[in-house]
Amino acid sequence: MGRYLLHRLALAIPTLLVVSIVVFVLQKLLPGDAATLMTADADLSADDLTRIRAALGLDKSWPVQYLVWMWGVVQGDFGTSLNTKLPVLEVILDKLPVTFQLASMAIVISVGIGVPLGVIAALKRGSAVDYGVNAAGLSGLSIPPFWFGIMLILAFSVELNWFPASGYVSPAEDFWASLHTMILPAIVLASENIAILMRHTRSAMLGVLKQDYVRTARAKGLFERVVVVRHALRNALIPVITLGAIEFGRLLGGAVLTEQVFTIPGFGKLLVDGVFTRDYPIVQGVVLVAACCYIALNFLADAAYASVNPRIRAR
Repeated sequence: MGRYLLHRLALAIPTLLVVSIVVFVLQKLLPGDAATLMTADADLSADDLTRIRAALGLDKSWPVQYLVWMWGVVQGDFGTSLNTKLPVLEVILDKLPVTFQLASMAIVISVGIGVPLGVIAALKRGSAVDYGVNAAGLSGLSIPPFWFGIMLILAFSVELNWFPASGYVSPAEDFWASLHTMILPAIVLASENIAILMRHTRSAMLGVLKQDYVRTARAKGLFERVVVVRHALRNALIPVITLGAIEFGRLLGGAVLTEQVFTIPGFGKLLVDGVFTRDYPIVQGVVLVAACCYIALNFLADAAYASVNPRIRAR
């Protein structure tokens, strides 16, 4: 198992290098540079701009600039924001916990609803319940998150006044108020994942229920609940564990629209604001950190999969 995890960890290094190169090159292809943006409101001569570019290292070739940037990243220096003049890593670490809370609530809702629905659909295969669950899952995959978020705001914030329409309260400041504020965006973010987890759980359960050991357990006279929970569901959840970790990583990087709709000052909104204001260091840092989080969660999923799958441990 250790060799397997080391192999998976070794694959993460070239992946991060490729991501960093793509982000850096795409940023360089955009019109303008950091010197132009920083001095947009100043009346400077061409010589002044040349001196500023030299001070920022922008007069060097792209490969040299990339290596300088990556050397800083390795040391924990992601650069400085062009707008706030704050260290990029400091800004990211300030916003990341907000998105982490939102993604955590979304994945809890997704697992808490999607897995039971998948089990029920598998046990009731071909029935009206199965068709209804699949139809609901297809709806969850089809509805745009931004539209769903606006509808929830109109229904539960404007009409019923049950939840706030926007804003964020830190759990350290008021835990219950924070949950109350984040419940609607968490539901929006979880809507698609509920359907994904439901369909994968249903498919895995249908495969497991056909296995000989499940028929043997039933032949021994065990209660159906024991057969489903202890024998079928336990093995069916092996691929779902991997999927859940991957989906959690996707939620961290995919909360952009949800945070925009609900005005949540998180990781996704930071990325959107950085793109609109052309704050290149922020955009580069956010994408690279998001890639690191996604790869780390994939590694944890591999570790969890190996720990519950004896065949992986044997190899």
